Amino acid sequence: MSPPTEEQCEQARRVLMERAKAELDGMRTPGVADTMLSSASDFGRPGVEYVLRNAFEGIWGRDGLEKKYRSLVVISILASTGKMAQLRSHVGIGLSNGLTEVEIREAMLHVAGYCGFPSGLDAWVRAAAPSVRGRVRRHNEALVKTFEVAQTQVQLLGSVVVSGGVQGLITASEVSS
Repeated sequence: MSPPTEEQCEQARRVLMERAKAELDGMRTPGVADTMLSSASDFGRPGVEYVLRNAFEGIWGRDGLEKKYRSLVVISILASTGKMAQLRSHVGIGLSNGLTEVEIREAMLHVAGYCGFPSGLDAWVRAAAPSVRGRVRRHNEALVKTFEVAQTQVQLLGSVVVSGGVQGLITASEVSS
């Protein structure tokens, strides 16, 4: 068997890059990989390509561990090594991959216990907590809006029941839906 031609090697690199881009786009906003590549300078582009091929195709694309658990591993490693900028990004990826706020909090406490409180608490305060708080804030705002709608419906139904009985209740439910 002869060694692969340069054209075959280039084709293999393109296939790996497409897999890497699909993996990253699946965890983030679709098109983010192309944006990263197109916005990279001539100096930075090889680094972006390296990260995409090796991290997202070579590691994230593997079988054997669900993405949720890969996220938990990455978050713990980044927190323990003090890589706060990447930690912020990977907390968002972890939430998208199915981690809960409680699981992320527990990971930070675990990091604090095994890597030292400065590492765990710094990760908590500077990276994980703001990302999680943003997600929780949006969730809570949605709950408040749902509660306000429900409260309005209850008030509407209450006034209809007082003034119109059962027939009025049916009309109110038709109006509020």
